[in-house]
Amino acid sequence: MAADKEHVVLDVGGRELRVSSPSKLFFPERGLTKLDLVNYYLECEQAVVRHLRERPTVMKRWVDGVQGEPFFQKRVPHSAPDWIETATVTFPSGRSARELVPNDAAHLVWGTNLGVIDWNPWPVRRRDLDRPDELRVDLDPTPGVPFDVAFLDPPFGKDALVEYIPLLDAGNWLNVGGLVYLENERAAGAPALPDHWEMLKSKWAGEVGYHLARVNGRK
Repeated sequence: MAADKEHVVLDVGGRELRVSSPSKLFFPERGLTKLDLVNYYLECEQAVVRHLRERPTVMKRWVDGVQGEPFFQKRVPHSAPDWIETATVTFPSGRSARELVPNDAAHLVWGTNLGVIDWNPWPVRRRDLDRPDELRVDLDPTPGVPFDVAFLDPPFGKDALVEYIPLLDAGNWLNVGGLVYLENERAAGAPALPDHWEMLKSKWAGEVGYHLARVNGRK
């Protein structure tokens, strides 16, 4: 009988989670392993979950680390434990997906074990999938452009950005995220936004890329 593959079992919030191949290099240049990434998300749980709680989330899986090819996984596998929280979203095609709702550290560890490095939440909460309550904006200075340029005069109005978040891209760079809260007192004075949105990417003065994740009906 073949021996079990290398693994560790962690107690996360009273749940036992198995992490396979914990010594597998995920960031080879820095010598960081899958277990290092798991521990990172455990340490940052509150900050991470605050932006994912109650939101359907697409998992971007890097099963071979950052030097491999990632893929997006919308659907939670049928083999997932029964405590995993999900939300079912419907697309214009009529198809649907049962997506992960990462509400605590156990969900982060479970996803990281699948190779998730970065999380891609919808700007809606599962109680009302047709009503976005947040607009997330990536501010991406191009190489050689200082970060402060991204905040000088963005095309959508810098006063609309009520929160800035440093984001570690699983590729090669650090970027900065901005949040616009909709239907929230903190959005007072923010510019009006259209009722129906679509994904857009635009360049501002050729120096900073602005990536606005938007929802058009049921995405």
